[in-house]
Amino acid sequence: MARSVLTPARFVTGACIAIAMSLIGCASKLERQATRCTPDSLRGVAAARQKAVREFRARVTSGPFYRELVQRLGQPEACDLALDEGVIRVSYRFRSGATLEARINPEAELTEQRMRLQGVDRKRAIKLLKQAEHTSFGKDGCGIGWDRPAEESRGRQAGSREVSYEGETCNCRARVTYQNDSVVGLGLSSAC
Repeated sequence: MARSVLTPARFVTGACIAIAMSLIGCASKLERQATRCTPDSLRGVAAARQKAVREFRARVTSGPFYRELVQRLGQPEACDLALDEGVIRVSYRFRSGATLEARINPEAELTEQRMRLQGVDRKRAIKLLKQAEHTSFGKDGCGIGWDRPAEESRGRQAGSREVSYEGETCNCRARVTYQNDSVVGLGLSSAC
């Protein structure tokens, strides 16, 4: 009789411990993500540079590439942030192997964002690139000629190709990467 009373109590206690450990694990994972996006390399860096890093990260997360990835795949699984010799880099990894990598070098006036994602059709890819152009350069963009690609070349992997569109301002360039006939990547870069 004592056994039947203790068994449910042990089950409830075990379930409570399992739930608590799961919650601790989730909190720990979120804490690790936040830590990776605030690198140790920022310790001892001037407040103005730290502010520039925070502002760049905010620009990336408010941009169309990041919003598209979050809408399709949910919040990123990982985030890495680095400051190296004036270059700020932020990268996000999402489920299904999707990524967003961005960098800026204010001294060289260089910016670049690259997104890897499966399942985007060509029309949506061009729309996202146009949004990214306007986000980066304002209402008038950087003068990219969307009616005809400037260049088409082989990609790095077998069966892939890159189609580039060029702008008139700051060596602005948009790229669509295809694997066979499927869009697998987008990029926007400029160097003034």
